Amino acid sequence: MLIVLGVLLETEWVLRSRYKLGKASIAGAFTKLLESVDVELEHSPTVEEALYLWAHHLSANFAACLLTARAAHLGRSRFLTFDAGAARLPGVELLA
Repeated sequence: MLIVLGVLLETEWVLRSRYKLGKASIAGAFTKLLESVDVELEHSPTVEEALYLWAHHLSANFAACLLTARAAHLGRSRFLTFDAGAARLPGVELLA
């Protein structure tokens, strides 16, 4: 089974907003998906990097971390955003 990055974003949003799960629980569930032999995540290195960023940058949300990680894996050294929290991530610049 393949889980694409967009579905992962939606899953995080639902788990956080609807089911009120915390960051640690969601990150743990995503880590288990990464480790599962029955599940394939679209570009696992991006997901791994996003989870690392999310754990180490408290002001950034998961979506910002995933987008930043994907941009980096696509060879982009900078990523532009309107999100002040995301702008604290490495390689991310705030558009004013």
